Amino acid sequence: GTARRLLDLPAYVPEGKRKNLISLNEVYETVQRSIWSELATGAEIDRLRRNLQREHIKRLQTLLTRGSAAMPPDALSLLRWPKAWAHWARRCGRGCSAASASVCRT
Repeated sequence: GTARRLLDLPAYVPEGKRKNLISLNEVYETVQRSIWSELATGAEIDRLRRNLQREHIKRLQTLLTRGSAAMPPDALSLLRWPKAWAHWARRCGRGCSAASASVCRT
């Protein structure tokens, strides 16, 4: 899948051109920041966004608890605790806004 291709990409690119390659960690962090952007701004979270966030949590939970034969172990390790999750966990640990409380408890 995509995760495996991103992890293997540096092996196919000359060392001098690897600096600008996107890493799997960057992809995960970008997705994380995009889905949970309201936590950084304190903006109200509408119903559609809460559903997106809830689905994100469900999919991550499934991957981390049941695993996936297609998912490389390194990709699962990156899912466990990227920098973006640390921010989210600290924010939810301090107490979420009323709009995001149901997502934080999910």
